[in-house]
Amino acid sequence: LSMLVTQAPIESKLVSALCDHLCAEVSLGTVSSLKEAVVWLSYTYLYVRMCRNPLAYGIPFEQSTHDPRLLAWRTELVQAMARRLDEARMVRYHAPSGSIDPTELGRTASHFYLSVETIEAFSGLWH
Repeated sequence: LSMLVTQAPIESKLVSALCDHLCAEVSLGTVSSLKEAVVWLSYTYLYVRMCRNPLAYGIPFEQSTHDPRLLAWRTELVQAMARRLDEARMVRYHAPSGSIDPTELGRTASHFYLSVETIEAFSGLWH
């Protein structure tokens, strides 16, 4: 009952599964570059909550005041996710050009809802 009457804000949990969602967007062709991924992230509830409550997502107060749209933070976040997906061979991320290309492994993982953690675990067995 207390959850019904308490007006606590609902925070996004997308950060914990951002790699998987980014892989799905790349596999679908919605996102093909770092720039597009940063724009795509701005359409999410995560972005809304990051702007409203930056400290809950580990964003320093100074950064949120100097960059209210959190462009630098979103770029860093997407770069980290793209590098992780590239290391897992789920996408091909070309840092100099910013392009993010899908791979068959990434498409398969996205189609069958396999997380990046699962692919990383199996990847360790293959090598």
